Amino acid sequence: HEMAPASPDPLAGLTLDATDILLLVGLLAVALVVNNFIQKRSIPIPEAISTILVGIAAGAVADGFPQVNRNTFRKLEDASAKQFMLVFIAPIIFAEGYGMKSQQFFDNITRILVHSFAGTLISALVVASMLYYLPPLTGVAAAARLQLAECLAFGAMISSTDPVTTLAIFKEQHLPENG
Repeated sequence: HEMAPASPDPLAGLTLDATDILLLVGLLAVALVVNNFIQKRSIPIPEAISTILVGIAAGAVADGFPQVNRNTFRKLEDASAKQFMLVFIAPIIFAEGYGMKSQQFFDNITRILVHSFAGTLISALVVASMLYYLPPLTGVAAAARLQLAECLAFGAMISSTDPVTTLAIFKEQHLPENG
């Protein structure tokens, strides 16, 4: 009586895709629980900050375990960013914009545009000037300093506002109702 050859393991060819998804869903669950806890306790910490802190804590925990593969995080980060930009951001903005009362929006369009342009410009200039003028005061070598154009470009890049976060803050503060 001969034994049949062992069939190959169907899971052997898989990379860590299932683990990656479990990791992402787990981090999302932790972030949701932490944000819910903060909101229920009326602690004045924005959701974005607490979510970032959860990510930092998860990174610190992962850094403490040598068996964690750094390529898993890089692969997950690249795939998540692409999927988020392609799949999630447009419906989120559409849903927020669709739920907004258009009459109130157009009644306040001048204030909205002035605040968005002026706020972005001021923020970009403050960030750029800090990047340009602070390193010499701290003793950074001249070769390592950034040019003014680089500082301005970086300031403009990080100073743009996130429309979804802005709309969420407006809703939370009941600003459309209060004018």
